[in-house]
Amino acid sequence: MVTQKEIQSVHLSEIIDSAMDAIISLDSEFRVIIFNHAAEQMFGYHASEMLGKSLKKILPTDVQNKHDEILRRFILTASPNYRGKTHGKIRGVRSNGEEFPIEAAISKSQIDNEIILTAILRDVTEERKNNLKMEGLLKENDYILKEIHHRVKNNMFTIFSLLQMQSSEASSIEAKDSLIDAAGRVRSMMTLYDKLYRNEEMLQSLNLKEYLPTLTADIVGIFPSTSPIQIETDIYDVSLSIKQLTPLGIILNEFITNSMKHAFTGRENRKIKIQAFFENETVTIVYEDNGVGFHEDNIASNSRGFGLQMVNLLVSQLNGTIKSEKTEGTKFIIEFKI
Repeated sequence: MVTQKEIQSVHLSEIIDSAMDAIISLDSEFRVIIFNHAAEQMFGYHASEMLGKSLKKILPTDVQNKHDEILRRFILTASPNYRGKTHGKIRGVRSNGEEFPIEAAISKSQIDNEIILTAILRDVTEERKNNLKMEGLLKENDYILKEIHHRVKNNMFTIFSLLQMQSSEASSIEAKDSLIDAAGRVRSMMTLYDKLYRNEEMLQSLNLKEYLPTLTADIVGIFPSTSPIQIETDIYDVSLSIKQLTPLGIILNEFITNSMKHAFTGRENRKIKIQAFFENETVTIVYEDNGVGFHEDNIASNSRGFGLQMVNLLVSQLNGTIKSEKTEGTKFIIEFKI
């Protein structure tokens, strides 16, 4: 009569032999006692060629001696299992001499006072090839994107330079002002582009603390001035996405341009202050100057209020709100969620 233990043994043997991963068990002398069907397919040896033998014939020559020492140390540890941490760097050797990368997990158990080691092995040759192919594609894609960004940045600089040249040659004040306004808007995008793509990482977001002071200085620098402009910033440490930074940069360009063109006429003490706060998932941008004060028809472009229309449109893109407050000069407050 077949015993329950014999039934369990046969059942376990069938499970091991039908496993998709190679399973190899060793006794305390590191001789093979189990070599399942997947192991046969992986290494090209029949189980009868491996049972009772060491693993040396399926290991590279340079690691054969190290292998036994690693197993001895593992037996002495308290850990019941060991997983190869160098994915794809553990190597096996097929019967035809071909070396290939393996992912391995080893466990130990005790049966009748003898330590039994069992390794579950997976051939990661194709996975490694795919990873290398993917890395190559990513590098190629990264190179293409960097080349595109480089060209876009150069094109923006060309447009900016042309607008400045045209503004200096314009015969009418209206044309000169319009060209300077357009140059400032391009400059705001150039500053953002430079911050995002100057390093190896092509960032998808940028910290306001890094962006706003540079943007302000760049826009102020477009306008010749006999008196220096004092720039004060109090910027909270918060990052915004490109989608939010682009309209925000143009909005601030409109404010700064308006201040530089209209606010400081006849004034020696000139100051621009920008604050940015973050609370309850809401960003608050406060812009103010100490000029003559805000008039709707004066902001950024022309008497028809194109600049203000643009600001309102860009604030709506941010799903935000804008308001002005009566102060010594001009003060705008913008709020939007992130």
